[in-house]
Amino acid sequence: MSWGKKILFITLDGIADRPAPTLGGKTPLEVAKTPNLDALATRGINGRLHSLSLGIPMSTDVAHFLLFGYPIEERPGRSVFEATGYGVPFSADEVICATSFALVAPESHTLKIINRRELGLTAQEGKQLVEAVSYYKYKEFEFNVVYTKKHFGVLKIAGDVSDRITDSDPFYTNLPVIAVQPLDDSPQATKTAEALNEYLRWTYTMLNKLSPKVNILLTKWPARHRPVMPFAEKYGMHGLSISPKEIVNGLATYLGMDALNAEKLCSSEGRILEASLNCAIEKFQTEDYDFVHVHDLRPDVISHKKDPKAKAALIEKIDDEIKILLSHLKEDWVVAVTADHATPSTVGVGKAMHAGEPVPITIVGTHVLVDEVKKFSERATVQGGLGQIYGKDLMNILMNYADRLGNFGFRPRAVAQDTASYRPKTVKPLPPP
Repeated sequence: MSWGKKILFITLDGIADRPAPTLGGKTPLEVAKTPNLDALATRGINGRLHSLSLGIPMSTDVAHFLLFGYPIEERPGRSVFEATGYGVPFSADEVICATSFALVAPESHTLKIINRRELGLTAQEGKQLVEAVSYYKYKEFEFNVVYTKKHFGVLKIAGDVSDRITDSDPFYTNLPVIAVQPLDDSPQATKTAEALNEYLRWTYTMLNKLSPKVNILLTKWPARHRPVMPFAEKYGMHGLSISPKEIVNGLATYLGMDALNAEKLCSSEGRILEASLNCAIEKFQTEDYDFVHVHDLRPDVISHKKDPKAKAALIEKIDDEIKILLSHLKEDWVVAVTADHATPSTVGVGKAMHAGEPVPITIVGTHVLVDEVKKFSERATVQGGLGQIYGKDLMNILMNYADRLGNFGFRPRAVAQDTASYRPKTVKPLPPP
């Protein structure tokens, strides 16, 4: 008895865009020559996808959490995924923040951000500076910073802590460092904000003595561990995620999937998507994976450089790498190609990061009702048979096409499940009398 088809889920990070004047009012995806993506669209059912709600710009971690079918209320927070992806151990009692160094200047009783991105730090310098501010104690609170890469790190706060506090990083230059504020009236949030502000001021004092390149540590995305239903228990599938981005691998690991760093699979030629797809194909053929997610970060990275023509050229390279998939498609596979969010290439870093427009999606499989769409792009897929779907819909749609769902209301397992139940391979047997 077949227990369902395998699912290959590909996210091309930030590939969706806005019309660019330099491209005649078209998007990079529209002007790029993409015969292989178009071939998938021609063989599939198409539509538009937003992970949460139309118009809301999404970050990579939130979008993927939703696309994997988890409700936003269960999301622990980006810093937890980041710490997990970098292998930083933490306890459920600690609050986790992502950190980054910045250069600031005093101005009218504020600390104005001068530089927070291209700081020119070597890895060795970054490690040494993190070490200099790695431990601090204020009242009952303890602060520990762990270096990750470049000028980034992970801060662990222990004590009677709350994650209901604001960021201190304003994300843009020429703005002041934000005073951390409580988000509720609890004593824990108030005291945590007070303690973190003291720690940030201390890092400013310490770093001013050590480096002309940076002089403060900024914090963002305070979060703490929250229990979630493991992916295998939620869907009855053995899952794998292949990504070059630590936060995506951390998210997958947090959900109980296996994770592989795509950069370690890639040859010196830099064909990272091709290498990831090769790996996915091999895993389907040689191991017991039912679900493989492949993530390509490059479209998002180039979008922030404010060069639509360069993005279109990269999309053509990505399309050439996806060609390998067309020659390996199997009847017992369901393949979905989409983006996690739109990233405008007409607006560079410092003006906008992501955008709230929906992104194109195509799904290929033996059960899909193939529509008339012939091109994978933002405009063309509007006419597709899927229409407008949302993150909460996607896993059920894919599992339905993969013949992995039972009828709504079936209860073969002792778990709370508000959606249709997956068809179990095994159940708890009733022993005979």
